[in-house]
Amino acid sequence: MTGGGWKESVNLPESTTKVSLYCSEDDKEEWDEEVEEKQYKSRSKYLYELIQEARAYRDQGFLAHHESEERIEELKQEIESLENRLENRERQSSGQTEVDDVDFLEKFLDDTYKP
Repeated sequence: MTGGGWKESVNLPESTTKVSLYCSEDDKEEWDEEVEEKQYKSRSKYLYELIQEARAYRDQGFLAHHESEERIEELKQEIESLENRLENRERQSSGQTEVDDVDFLEKFLDDTYKP
């Protein structure tokens, strides 16, 4: 091994660098199974492609988890506000129904109707 050391031993370009990754044994085993199923040459190649794919999703706004959580909270507050408004209107109407278009309603009433 001259110059590059470990890079030459695994036949990598000189511009390549090494990054350590710590994970649970279960994750490592799951990744190894996926490497085999998808027929990747190495776990490193598989993880590199996953990272690049995740970056693309994030750049398009698909992986903005914190933004999703904020939006969910906003929607919950909006639902609560709408429920409160509905409850207030129901209390105000006291169970009585108001008719806005009396002429329309009278078309469907029979002769026993008294205004």
